[in-house]
Amino acid sequence: MLAFIDESGLPRNNDGRGITVEARPVVVAACIEERDVRNISGRLHALKRDVLGREGKELKGSGFLDRGTYRNKREYRTFGAEFFSAVCNMPVTIFAVIMRGPFGPVASDSVRLERRFQYLLERIDLLAEENKSMATVIFDGHHGSFKELSDKFTRFLYRSDRGRTMENITDTPFFVDSENSVGIQVADMCAYVIREYHENRLNEGPPDLGGPDHHWLSAIRRWYPSIYSSSRDFVFGQDGIRHGFHFLSHDGDQ
Repeated sequence: MLAFIDESGLPRNNDGRGITVEARPVVVAACIEERDVRNISGRLHALKRDVLGREGKELKGSGFLDRGTYRNKREYRTFGAEFFSAVCNMPVTIFAVIMRGPFGPVASDSVRLERRFQYLLERIDLLAEENKSMATVIFDGHHGSFKELSDKFTRFLYRSDRGRTMENITDTPFFVDSENSVGIQVADMCAYVIREYHENRLNEGPPDLGGPDHHWLSAIRRWYPSIYSSSRDFVFGQDGIRHGFHFLSHDGDQ
């Protein structure tokens, strides 16, 4: 099994100018059995060709699904609807960790694997165990926030009690160019929609009718259930439940 991981948003309390933001940064794992990767890649390349006229176009949530693009590019609106309809009908399992602020400072010299990744790995491991397979974790190699992640990853698996229980994850993560990885692109698109859904509080109800972003937010609210339906929970006896979509409090990621 391959687990493609990407993030949307950063755990911060302001936009760099001191203006408070209601951040809900998200990290997503799109899990696909190796035997299914080529078929999924082929289907999405065909969708790009048929809707966009460019089967090599890289899918980025911030480029395909943002307010301006949705408003100005009809073919991207069509593609978004077709893409999320396809995702919920493909053999892809989506896990997500949604973080809640406020966020404290993170030590730049920390050697600890951040908990958002720990929680994703736990769910990836459970799915791999259930499928009687080994999971290889793949990150976007051009993602700046994944710097030095490889050492943290290996250290977590071998030196922590929690990591040593995860026997269905290979010990070396891979870093790939997102432009050439449909799996990373799926994770990116899903992470973007999940973040916008929660940052705009669409879980509390539909957007204001007639508002400037009504149509865009309505689309985000339509796409979110397709992603959620592709996830799953793991239920245990007295140990409770491991949700496929996990909410992580601000102090849990330090």
